[in-house]
Amino acid sequence: MSVNIDKSIGKPFLKSANPLSKKWIICIKYKNSQNEHKEYKRTFDLNKAPFVIKGVVNTKANIVKQRQKRASQFINELINDLNSIEFDVNAGDFVQSILDKPLKEFINDWLLWKKNKVKASSFKRYSEKISVFNDWLYTNQLHNISLKRFDYLTLNRFLNFIQTKSSNISYNFYLTVFKNIYKYLTKIEDIQISNITTRFEKLKENDTEKHALYSDYQQAFNDLTEFNYLLGYMAKCIFYTLHRIETLTSLQYKDFDLSRGIINIPSAKIKTAKKLTIRISKHLLPQIIEYVNEHRPQPNDYFFGNHGMIKSKINLNKTDVRMFGKHKTSVKIFSQMFAYFKNKKTTNKELFTAKHSLYGMKANGYSYYKNGGDGQQFILSDEQIIKITGHSNTDILKKYSREYEAIISEELWNSL
Repeated sequence: MSVNIDKSIGKPFLKSANPLSKKWIICIKYKNSQNEHKEYKRTFDLNKAPFVIKGVVNTKANIVKQRQKRASQFINELINDLNSIEFDVNAGDFVQSILDKPLKEFINDWLLWKKNKVKASSFKRYSEKISVFNDWLYTNQLHNISLKRFDYLTLNRFLNFIQTKSSNISYNFYLTVFKNIYKYLTKIEDIQISNITTRFEKLKENDTEKHALYSDYQQAFNDLTEFNYLLGYMAKCIFYTLHRIETLTSLQYKDFDLSRGIINIPSAKIKTAKKLTIRISKHLLPQIIEYVNEHRPQPNDYFFGNHGMIKSKINLNKTDVRMFGKHKTSVKIFSQMFAYFKNKKTTNKELFTAKHSLYGMKANGYSYYKNGGDGQQFILSDEQIIKITGHSNTDILKKYSREYEAIISEELWNSL
């Protein structure tokens, strides 16, 4: 039975009869305590992109149909609201429930709660992701959206935005974040709400279609190095270390032991959050030693650092990235440089296709070690390769203790 059954309130309806009208309004007619006729009106996002773009109605049949479906959804939500939430006929609005509280306030509460549950590096990562989400809400004029109005379609729009701007890995991480938020709301805050994240499935993370193998990785190294020395060296580092750009850009001079030819990767600088020690490939070590002997970096200097970036959208290859610089260089700088390189007319489009990425060098590196390098007789097994990557696959962890040192024998390593 509706909580508003004793009031003179009509059913919600779409007031705009013309499907191509620029302004759609969902309306509820009612009478106040003075028996005066009133109307409750809401447009929600029915008059925004993709339905109306810069004041012009999108007349594509599928968009019009989507707009009608969206309107029906809001009408049904208002019907449910009238059955469960008191409507104040004198104030002309629903009496606010906890679900009407802005979503961002719930997320802030979740972040404060999470801060005491995870280590500082993880909390920083959560905060950075939420900042991106808040920026997206603001850009799409949804910064004050309520928890109730944050539905499947809205979350799906955001996840699609992440996927097109970044990768399947980022998509899956954001999905995990929102699942964590909904778990917090239902378990900790004890809020009765439908978990819309259950309708999403994780995507394949290392999509081989997106991160294709290079047909000639040596030529790829040469082309990238000719364009920008450190971009080429970054590709080599991903290839020979089997580690991500995020880890490589976080490394500092103090993490290197060049006398032993190893890198001690702190747990805070690796995705698996597990401290790791790896050997430096003979294909990387000479350049590092040469630079160190000439420039004498400080312990806190970053492996791929800078001494103040030159902000330029056109000449990205002229940014002041250098080996062991004072400031940490953003991962975005390398992705921008790589994208700029791929778009150049002189770039080999058969070697660097739309499906090739810097991250793809990791797949090439795996193949290199798995097949014994450049025609070498020695090869590494999956178990040995997993020691280099520090991967947290649960099946592998059953075979190895947390205390192993991920160093391959020096004789075998130097043969590769």
